[in-house]
Amino acid sequence: SLRNGKAFFSIVENNKVRKASPALDLLVVRSTTWDPKFLQSPIKTHLPLAPTPKRTKNKMKIVGLTILRTGKDVEEPIPLTTACDLSSYGYFQRQGVKEMLTFFSKTFTKRTAPGQRQSITHESYVVHCYVRSDGLAGVVTSDAEYPSRVAFVLLTQLLEEFLQTVGDSWKTVTAPESVAFPPIETYLQKYQDPAAADKVTKIQQDLDETTSVLHKTIDSVLERGEKLDSLVEKSDDLSRQSKMFYKQAKKTNSCCVIS
Repeated sequence: SLRNGKAFFSIVENNKVRKASPALDLLVVRSTTWDPKFLQSPIKTHLPLAPTPKRTKNKMKIVGLTILRTGKDVEEPIPLTTACDLSSYGYFQRQGVKEMLTFFSKTFTKRTAPGQRQSITHESYVVHCYVRSDGLAGVVTSDAEYPSRVAFVLLTQLLEEFLQTVGDSWKTVTAPESVAFPPIETYLQKYQDPAAADKVTKIQQDLDETTSVLHKTIDSVLERGEKLDSLVEKSDDLSRQSKMFYKQAKKTNSCCVIS
């Protein structure tokens, strides 16, 4: 459509989308000139208003992997290095998802005691958090099907290699995302297939028996009187756009993606 000689967005309902995933069809009209006869074919983009990423059926997935510094000497956990696989999300959603990964990593690391491992479920995702007694922490954010035991094997090995590589220099880092550690990308890819990774890490298959992993909901992790909505609103890690996406996702109980 044209208005005052200019192309604009036209939004129409998509009746073919199942009710569980409300969506809109966004018709993007392109024009190379102000003359309507030169209008190109519209681009029809499916824009579900729900945070369910594109995924292969029954395929487990790690979305994010973060190493942080925490402890009594820092007010808030400091992300040292991060790796993300956001290929399941639309291009315009990826920055918002990355910000949310940082937010949840810091929030749950702060609420995990030294020496503790816990898996916190939030909707269709699980945040696996491990904090060492020295204040070095690791977080895996995955879908609900990813086995927690493999996630913690990943974190144990990742943090050990991190220490071997950077030594104690991380203990004085104050700037977020300022530690170069390329192997974190390798871990992210290697552990995307938990079955394949498990063959390499069978020596640690007794982790379930020797280590206590706490499984909690997000409400049980938050301190008394705390609300996730309030933490999101107050967070400096989230842009205004990400906060809007969060509110919208909560209403539709899913994530926005473009497919």
